[in-house]
Amino acid sequence: MINTTSREDLMKLINHFRQEVMSWRSRFLVHKGSRFISIAVEDIAMIYTRDRGHYIKTFSGDDYQIDTNLDRLEEELNPSDFYRVNRQFILNYRSIDQVLAWFDGKLKVTVKPAGYEDIIISRLKATDFKVWLGK
Repeated sequence: MINTTSREDLMKLINHFRQEVMSWRSRFLVHKGSRFISIAVEDIAMIYTRDRGHYIKTFSGDDYQIDTNLDRLEEELNPSDFYRVNRQFILNYRSIDQVLAWFDGKLKVTVKPAGYEDIIISRLKATDFKVWLGK
């Protein structure tokens, strides 16, 4: 039997969890020329930083510049679908083609569509990445 205080705490925890699950970002508004385009999160293969700019790459291979940095996006995206592999890349698990053992315990990830450079995961993040990928 759960006492009243424990039940209230449990309900607060459940409500907090529901809010967390419901608050993941579902789409992005991006510029393309003079138009605005809404891109669904399901269509995003990766988010990356290049030359101080932040970009979305869709599964169709299109790149769009965005204003939000990767630190903030990491908090806004569902961690079941997206993983921050290093300072330059956040990957959607569906974009991952292969994971290769690399030098000194690092991992090299190949993705589809291809990124602008090799995606290397540090030895320190490799174990956590493999756990995430296996969920």
